[in-house]
Amino acid sequence: MTDSNRITTALLLAAGTGSRLRPLTQNAPKCLTEVGDRPILDRLIHNLRAKGFKRLVVVLGHQGDQIRDFLRYKADDMRVDYVFNPEYRTTNNLYSLWLARQQIQEPFLLVESDLVFEARMLDDMLYPDRIAISRL
Repeated sequence: MTDSNRITTALLLAAGTGSRLRPLTQNAPKCLTEVGDRPILDRLIHNLRAKGFKRLVVVLGHQGDQIRDFLRYKADDMRVDYVFNPEYRTTNNLYSLWLARQQIQEPFLLVESDLVFEARMLDDMLYPDRIAISRL
């Protein structure tokens, strides 16, 4: 496959309240929780950038302004579009995905915004219409 076929858009689901991590998520979204002195979202953006991603579509909800402020500085070299999930307290990621459907017309990588992983885990997920199973 050629690089022109590569996926360069990521859909980040970041609307949830992070209720299972309370009290850590009482005043901040789960994706801004630090792991090893670094916010999870910072690690995620670093990995996506390392693999050539150019665009992020981020579904916001709980503490969405904090995520937007964070990305304004940490992803300033990427195009970032936002979708707000007004029902984030009572819905799940499937609803957030549904809300984002009109923002994305191209192939994309769906990513939970609170995942910690190494960039190489994305290697088998960079091209559309491939079985996206990553090797550990």
